[in-house]
Amino acid sequence: MTFINRNTMNGIAETKTGLGLAAIAGLLLIGLLACVTPASAIEYGWGIQVWSQPANAYVEVTPMNGGMSYGGWTDNYGSATFSDLPAYTWYTVTVTKDGYQPFTQNVYVDMQYTKEVDAMLRPWYM
Repeated sequence: MTFINRNTMNGIAETKTGLGLAAIAGLLLIGLLACVTPASAIEYGWGIQVWSQPANAYVEVTPMNGGMSYGGWTDNYGSATFSDLPAYTWYTVTVTKDGYQPFTQNVYVDMQYTKEVDAMLRPWYM
């Protein structure tokens, strides 16, 4: 953009080049949009398989970099599966059940295979 400033005192025209506020705001917006990963670009990995002893425990899977947590109960066999998780991400797996100490393990999900977590919960009195 070119700006012309006419100095009426001495009749000299001064020319300046630069960006206006609207142009700067536009460039900032383009830069921010370039940093956003479209949902279609996220790769989904195999997932996490949790085995809990005792069964019927609550499992929470939380990405360590923030984001949406996933939760559910293990079945009567102590099994819970969390599939199609965003890949190349570390997750904290927490298993809880009344009367037992919480179990926590960090797991890395990639594109190779489903990761397994074996959670042996200890009673509070131990």
